[in-house]
Amino acid sequence: MICARGPGALAIESAVAFVVLLLVWLNHSLLKTHVVIPALASAGGNAPSPTIEAPTSTRKLPMAPLRVTSASPVPAEAAASTSASAPFRFFSIGDQGTGGKPQHSVAAAMQKLSSERNPALILGLGDNFYMSGVRNIRDPQWMQKYEQLYNRGPLKNVPFYPAIGDHDHCQNVSALVDYTYNSPSQPTNWRLPARYHTMRHDIPSGGHVEFIITDSVGLEGAFTNITRPDGQPDRRFAPNLSPQFTDEAAGKLQLEWLENTLEQPLLPGSWRIVIGHRPVLSGSHRFKNDARQYPAEERFRAHLRELLAKHKVDAYLDGHDHTTQWMCAEGVSYLVNGVGGYDLHALDKRHPLTETIWQNNTFHGFAIHQMTMERMQIEYFDMEGALRHTLSIPKFGGCIQDLQEAQNLSQAEITSM
Repeated sequence: MICARGPGALAIESAVAFVVLLLVWLNHSLLKTHVVIPALASAGGNAPSPTIEAPTSTRKLPMAPLRVTSASPVPAEAAASTSASAPFRFFSIGDQGTGGKPQHSVAAAMQKLSSERNPALILGLGDNFYMSGVRNIRDPQWMQKYEQLYNRGPLKNVPFYPAIGDHDHCQNVSALVDYTYNSPSQPTNWRLPARYHTMRHDIPSGGHVEFIITDSVGLEGAFTNITRPDGQPDRRFAPNLSPQFTDEAAGKLQLEWLENTLEQPLLPGSWRIVIGHRPVLSGSHRFKNDARQYPAEERFRAHLRELLAKHKVDAYLDGHDHTTQWMCAEGVSYLVNGVGGYDLHALDKRHPLTETIWQNNTFHGFAIHQMTMERMQIEYFDMEGALRHTLSIPKFGGCIQDLQEAQNLSQAEITSM
């Protein structure tokens, strides 16, 4: 894959002089929603900001009233109405932003099923714009690869919360945030209030789910040594990455935010789900190759795996590898969903991960999630809208039993040969 950076991207991103803490009131799908944006940080010098970067013009209201609060180290929250009768459902899709036939077909299937399933939101798992991100908020790709597909028909009023992928990082990262507020296509359902942030949704049957949306490439900066022993960069697309968002200082700032967020207590029966583009675990063939070629990725994976287990995170959702997978490690469920539109990746079936419960790389599609206090049901649909597989994901620790059952089944199949 290639990643070419636009000539004006660095100039735009370096123009950041200050950032503000924004409180967004979201009032969608009759669901109580809290959006938490990281606290204000200085943008002077080379210090990165964990919140809204590089506004390009006066911000508009993104489909809902916007409240601006004074800068404070205490995160702000925004709430909307809730319904005790509606189930909590959301869609997820990853690695979709090609503009090609598979993306269009998957989007059409999402439109059809959205009218039947009424999702509260869509989680984008990164690589929203191949091959090199967007130039600015007026880049034609916004219409071609996003608005015409996910902001129309039954999906028009469904908020779309994206994570930033490595291809998205190859050009103007600030535009991905600024588009939320200054989209020429207002009203838009694109929701990226900051490069990384949290949001909380009530589960009508009790408890809530907390989504922690991270910037994987930015986090990776905390683990870079700049070059490998052979003199080559230790990161994918290293020459194209903006230091403001991806260098060591930016990475450590986001890592501190993530650790502080994970230390906050949850209500009994509630879920904590972390979202990122890069996988922590994967049974794809490229996963092991990337570990050798890009050591910073491997260090990032190892640290995040330890951190998620330490804080008993229920699940980690990602894309990047163009497959669908469920793995279990230290009680955390790892769910890969990168089949939204780009070419599919091979699975390493000769040396499968011992953590694998289920995997598939035979279809383009998306997932529908439905949550209760005890379990998260995931249905995978292909681009024709056909159901391909259903999983039932338990809370932290429960996947260990699922893994054991999968291993027993695999061993039984080998024995019967």
